[in-house]
Amino acid sequence: MIVCLLAAPASADWEKDKKLHFAASTGIGLASGAFIEDWRVSSTLCLGVGLAKEVYDEIDYGGFDEKDMLANAGGCVTGLIIRELTGLNIVVTPSDDLNGVDVNFGWRF
Repeated sequence: MIVCLLAAPASADWEKDKKLHFAASTGIGLASGAFIEDWRVSSTLCLGVGLAKEVYDEIDYGGFDEKDMLANAGGCVTGLIIRELTGLNIVVTPSDDLNGVDVNFGWRF
């Protein structure tokens, strides 16, 4: 996480949009890592979501932004590191009556 923060551009240069990309990707990286538990699959999923957003922006208004993808990548890495450091694990299983799901959160220490 420290590496990501040191590699990030200065706050004045990092516009609100980049912060939103970073924050969203951090959440996606953390959640996907907690569900999937394989960093390669989780990082691919996280980066895929960011790439899909940028492709949508390109189609919508010609606005694919490489800096947004860098913010996405930094957020994905940060989320996966947080997941690894906390050991967060999320398991979703069908409820006993099969009318819903049970969501269990756990932490590995």
